[in-house]
Amino acid sequence: MIFRKSLQTGDVPMSWREANVTPLFKKGSKTNPLNYRPVSLTSVVGKVFETLVRDALVKHTTENAIIKIQQHGFMKKKSTVTNLLEYLEALTKARDQRIPVDVNYLDCKKAFDTVPHRRLITKLEALGVQGNVLRWIENFLTNRRQRVSIRGSLSEWLPVESGVPQGSVLGPILFLFYVNDLVDGLECPILLFADDAKIYKELKSPEDAEALIRDMKKIEEWSDKWLLVFNEEKCATMHIGHNNQKVDYKLNDKTLKKTELEKDLGVFISHDLKPSQHVSIVAARANKIVGLMKKNFDYLDEETILSIYCSIIRPILEYAVQSWCPFWKKDIEELEKVQHRVTKLVPGLQDESYEERCSKLNLPTLEQRRLRGDLIETYKILNGHEGSDYRKFFKLRENSSTRGHDWKLEKREHVNTKVREGWFAIRVINPWNSLPPHVVNAPSIKTFKTKLDEHLGIN
Repeated sequence: MIFRKSLQTGDVPMSWREANVTPLFKKGSKTNPLNYRPVSLTSVVGKVFETLVRDALVKHTTENAIIKIQQHGFMKKKSTVTNLLEYLEALTKARDQRIPVDVNYLDCKKAFDTVPHRRLITKLEALGVQGNVLRWIENFLTNRRQRVSIRGSLSEWLPVESGVPQGSVLGPILFLFYVNDLVDGLECPILLFADDAKIYKELKSPEDAEALIRDMKKIEEWSDKWLLVFNEEKCATMHIGHNNQKVDYKLNDKTLKKTELEKDLGVFISHDLKPSQHVSIVAARANKIVGLMKKNFDYLDEETILSIYCSIIRPILEYAVQSWCPFWKKDIEELEKVQHRVTKLVPGLQDESYEERCSKLNLPTLEQRRLRGDLIETYKILNGHEGSDYRKFFKLRENSSTRGHDWKLEKREHVNTKVREGWFAIRVINPWNSLPPHVVNAPSIKTFKTKLDEHLGIN
C-alpha cells in the first residue's frame, strides 16, 4: 500500500532520501579524502521499491534498445569480461596484422556524484520515461541529505545537490541513461563500463589519428554540455604496435600522459598486449595472502585452507582470465606455484607430489580451470547468454563433417604472433571442436558445466 501510494503521488518518504555515507578507500594516500569512494547506506524498505522501479526501467531499455551496445556496465548479459574480450579481440588482431593502434583511456571526475539532477530528468524524459515513474524519480533525487559515518561517529546532515547515490539500487541505471549519448557521432570505436571509457583507433593512415583527435574534441564538448568533467590527470594514451607515430592527444587543452601499462577494469593491459605483467601482479597479490595465512593462523586444517583458497585467493588468479590467459611457460608456472604453495600447507600432504596433492584435495590445476573457463565462455557466447555477438570472435563451419558436433568453429585467419595465437578466440577453437556432441548441445549453462566437468574429469 505504501509503495502504490508513493508511486501514485510521486512522493518519496524523507527516510528513503537520507543516506549514511561510508568512505571506501580506493588507492593513493589514505590521508587524502579524494582517494575514498563514498558509498551511501540507505533505507532497506526504500531499496526494495527502488528495485521495482529499476526493473521497470531495465525492461523499458531492453524492449526499446535504448542503452547503446558500447555500454557494458550494469547491463544484463554484459560484464567486465565482455568489455575486455571485445576490446582485446580488436587490439590483438591489429597487432597480429602489424597495424598500430592508439587508445585513450578516459576517467570521469567523481562521475556518480556530479550528475546534475535537472539534466538527468531531461534525458530520462527524452528516452521515454514519463508519468508517475518520472515524477517519482525526480522526487527521489531532490531534497536528499547525507552524513558521513565512520566507526560509529556521525557528521552533521548536509544537502545533496547533485549526483546519483552510490550504493543505491537505482543509481547505476540512472547513470547509464545520463552517459548514453556520449557515443553519439563518434568516428572511432569506444567501449564503456559505466563511467570508465576507452576510445581507440587503428592507424592505417595519418587521417586515422586525425579522426581520434576529432573524437576527443567531441567528447570534450559533450563534457562541457552535460557538466560531467573528465580528470585529465588520470586520463592516458597508450600507443600499441610497431611503427606507431605516437601522436599526442589532448583533453581540455591538456596533453594526455603516455602509459605502457594501464589497469583496465581490474586487468593490467600492457602496450605489447602480453599478459606477463598482469600475471606477476596477481601472483604477488595472491602470495601475499598465502603469507598472511601462515603468519596469522597457529593451525590450519584442510577445510580451512581450502575455504580460504577457493573463496579469496583463487578468484584473484582467475578474475576475467579469459581476457589475459597466459601462454608463456614461465607465466603459467608462476600462477601454478601459488596453488602449489597452498596445497603444501595441508597437514599430511607435505611429502606428496603436487599432482597427488591436487588429486587428494579434488583440486584441478589452474591450467585445467582456465581451459574450462574458456569453454564455458564460448558456450555462453555461441548460445546468446552473453551480450556480445559471437561473430565478433568466431565463424561457424558451414559444412561440418559427420563426425563430432554441429557447432564447430573455423580457423579463419593466419596467425603471425604469439599474442594472437594465445588469444581467447584462437586458443579455444581446437578444444571446443574436440568436445563431444552431448556436451556442446547441453540445453543450459548449468547442464553444460556438469557435462563438461565429466568430460574433462574435473570433480
